[in-house]
Parts: sequence; structure tokens; C-alpha cells
Amino acid sequence: MPSPDQKHAERFGRKRVAYLVSQYPAVNHTFVLREIRGLRSLGMDVRVASVLPPDRRSESLSPEEREEANSTYYIRSKGIRALVLANVRASLSMPKSFFAGLALAIRSSRWNVLALVRHLYYFSEGLVTGFWMRDLGIENLHTHFASTVALFTQAVFPIRFSATFHGPDEFNDPIGFLL
Repeated sequence: MPSPDQKHAERFGRKRVAYLVSQYPAVNHTFVLREIRGLRSLGMDVRVASVLPPDRRSESLSPEEREEANSTYYIRSKGIRALVLANVRASLSMPKSFFAGLALAIRSSRWNVLALVRHLYYFSEGLVTGFWMRDLGIENLHTHFASTVALFTQAVFPIRFSATFHGPDEFNDPIGFLL
């Protein structure tokens, strides 16, 4: 008789999913690391992108965290050039969805200048994420702590996304968090 883990592995098969995290690995995100490693143990192909690099130097990471850090795609580490190039590439290769996503980023700022700058940056990070996913052939995105970037990714690229919300901030300000 198959174990529960074997049943889960059969159910998931080799489904592929990208995880987008605000910072990975990070001390206060160890549950995300356990979740990702648990899904992999069930047979899922989970690839991780992180907006920010790890919260500690490599020698301070646990062996599992170091392994994760070595295979994680770091968005901001690519630099401003990558953000600009992603905008150019998307505007030329998929202008309709690019401008629809850009309009969403602008509208969702509610004409607040600081929010607009932040959303344009998140939008660019979403483009980098979308091209990374496209290059890997992944169409499913799950996010922890980076739901706005994921929303903008999905506005431009033909992907599905899900999000885990962790605290009251999102529910205290659902409009600000674009829920």
C-alpha cells in the first residue's frame, strides 16, 4: 500500500511551479524554505526567485539554506540594466499585454507619486520574473511576501498565480496591497 507521501507524489507528478519570495533564504522565512523543500520531496519541480538576496552572508547560512541560495534566481541582483531591458523586451515582443500591465501599475498607484514609483519598480521586477519563468517553461507562480510583483507578472504574461498571505497588514489595507 502506498504511503501518503507516495500518493501526493503520484498526484503532483512532475508539476512545475515557480515560487516568488521577497527574500530567500531569510531567518524569518524558514517556513517558506520548509514548504518548498517539502513540495520537492513530494515530487514537484519547484524553482525559486527572490526579489532580494539572502539576509545573511553565505557562511552564516545553514547547509540547506546555502543549497537553496545557490539555486535561487535573484531579481534585484540583476541590476537596473536588467529591469530596463525587460521593459524594452516586453514592450517590443508583447506590446498589448505590456501596456495593459503598465496601465494596471499606474492605476493601482492611485496617483500617489511614491506609490507610482514603487509600482513601476514592482512592474519591472514582474517583467524580469515573467521572462525567467518563460525561459524555464513554467506557467504557475506562487508567492510569499511579493504578491504585487506577482500580480504585475500575471498582468503581462500568460501565467496563473497564487499567493499566501501571512498577517494582518494585507487585511488592514486591502486596497494598498491590491487585494
